[in-house]
Amino acid sequence: MTLLMIERNAFKFALASHAVKHEFHYNIEASDTGRYGVYCSGKEVRCRWRIHASALNDEVTVICIF
Repeated sequence: MTLLMIERNAFKFALASHAVKHEFHYNIEASDTGRYGVYCSGKEVRCRWRIHASALNDEVTVICIF
């Protein structure tokens, strides 16, 4: 398990940019002010990763667990 602290919008932008660059798809399973959950939807490449991000008290920074 790896932890990463990052600003919420920077996290979303980095994820989208990485998906475009490496040509994979992901689905958002949870998105609200307190959490953000994403998983790889590339069944053809047997992709199995998930990322969960939870907002800190400042409601701007998230902690990502992957």
